[in-house]
Amino acid sequence: MQKDKYLQIFNNCVLSKLIFKHVKSINNVISKNSSARFRWSDLIKLPYVMAGNFYLNELKQYYADHSIYPHLDETFRAIFKSKNLEALKYLVSLVKPISRTKYITANFDSILCSAAEYGSLEIVKYICTEFEKKRLNYYQALIKAPFSGDIEIVKYLNEQLDACDQSRICRDYDYETGVVFDSAAKMGRIDMIELLTESRSDDRENCNMYYGAIQGGHLHVVQYLIDIGEPTSLFPNMDYGTLFDYSIYCNQLEIAKLLYHNNMRQSSRTAIDFAASHGNIECLKWLHENTTVSASVKAMDNAAYNNNLEVLKWLQQHRTEGCSQSVLDVVCTKGYTDVTRWLHENQPIVYQCSQPIYWAITNGHLELSKWLLENRTERPTTSAIDFAAPSTDTWIALNG
Repeated sequence: MQKDKYLQIFNNCVLSKLIFKHVKSINNVISKNSSARFRWSDLIKLPYVMAGNFYLNELKQYYADHSIYPHLDETFRAIFKSKNLEALKYLVSLVKPISRTKYITANFDSILCSAAEYGSLEIVKYICTEFEKKRLNYYQALIKAPFSGDIEIVKYLNEQLDACDQSRICRDYDYETGVVFDSAAKMGRIDMIELLTESRSDDRENCNMYYGAIQGGHLHVVQYLIDIGEPTSLFPNMDYGTLFDYSIYCNQLEIAKLLYHNNMRQSSRTAIDFAASHGNIECLKWLHENTTVSASVKAMDNAAYNNNLEVLKWLQQHRTEGCSQSVLDVVCTKGYTDVTRWLHENQPIVYQCSQPIYWAITNGHLELSKWLLENRTERPTTSAIDFAAPSTDTWIALNG
């Protein structure tokens, strides 16, 4: 803002009071991030904050007194997100003279990856041009490009990759081969998948587009993959199981139904446990009525950990797995009084919980501590009483 306009506004007492009264909400609208607020004393110590908020003079002053290396990746990322071309050109002028040796002091590949993910086509082209002698790994950047949402960035980096001899690099990174297809699927971009297929068809052998599409919640991409006969992985994901399991893990019931109706029903995990963690009773009902997927005590535990009494009641009525012995300790740590009462009344195994009252006391849950004293037989330990001593209300409650 120009100084004369600034003074004209803030010398007006009515406008000045109104602005400062609502400065927090104004900032939230502008930044779309309620946590992105800094005191001036903090701002001038953080180059990435200056760069992302167009404080170029302050950024130059900072780098006049400091090394460029701390926060370098964060500063570039902030510039790409804010599309601050002036700051970008300045920072590039500082970094460009750095040699690329085995003792890398500036990760040029990481810079290009951030540009591909957060920047614009103009920014990506600028980085590629300015750092062309740094032997940039275009393949790694291409993996990130779909997250920009700009197919032109994908096209450009794909062309850069084709124009240079990086086929050896791609083979050296076999574990990454095909990930660009997964990125496109995660973004729900069939057009990107088709574009990449034209020039990178060999990479599709190692991709897992189904998992990407499921994670992104893109039903239309899963349907597209089924329609074109995209093969599925021979091995379930080590953490989340089969495609069907993963759809439940990601709370994507409609995708789960689509897979089920296309005979992709294999399950190697306890899918009901996943559904319970989301509090999704509709999904629990569908799984219970239409499939034979398994469950464990983690289903009820997950519901309890999330303070979901309705899911606990549904599981009690329709399932037989029950809960774990230790669930009450965790619930009391969180201070969930209603869930604690329900578990105490409906799950006898929780009588074996070691010290739920200890966890309630030491986490400051006074009302829950009182209820536990009145309804359970175990007494608080000496350490719990010592912990409660500074609080008069808790001390009185524990000592009658």
